[in-house]
Amino acid sequence: MKKHLIASAMSHLKMQSAEIQRLRREIHEKEREKSTRKLEEKSAVSFDWEVEQCGELTRPITSDTFSTGENKWRCLITEKNNLLFQLVSSRDPQTVQIRILKEKRQEKELFVLQQATLKEGEMWGLNMPDIDNWIGDNGKLKITVIIYTLKF
Repeated sequence: MKKHLIASAMSHLKMQSAEIQRLRREIHEKEREKSTRKLEEKSAVSFDWEVEQCGELTRPITSDTFSTGENKWRCLITEKNNLLFQLVSSRDPQTVQIRILKEKRQEKELFVLQQATLKEGEMWGLNMPDIDNWIGDNGKLKITVIIYTLKF
């Protein structure tokens, strides 16, 4: 009887170990599948923003609200020279990549922000300690913002 109990316990242990390994393998495959899925461009929208007198700010400057289908966005420049993009209104979180085209005289420079997933009200952007280098001879800051909405 004792041999039978030991054999039964060993058999149960082997089955349990095999099940644990199977579940771990399944979890690993799902994680690998998630990491290999690529984001694709769903839509792209651009707008121009021209700002006067943004050198020494005492309060944030905001752009008009602009629409990208169902979503509404706006730009902000803060007193600490941060250029931020705020998802003002959206039903669902949005995964985006934002590109900024700086234009000064005939020179153009493109900045690409890492992709981010934003919920309504959240902001994403960059610090511009050299904001004076962004300002043209006419004293205006001129940028083109391109927002790519991404999906899996």
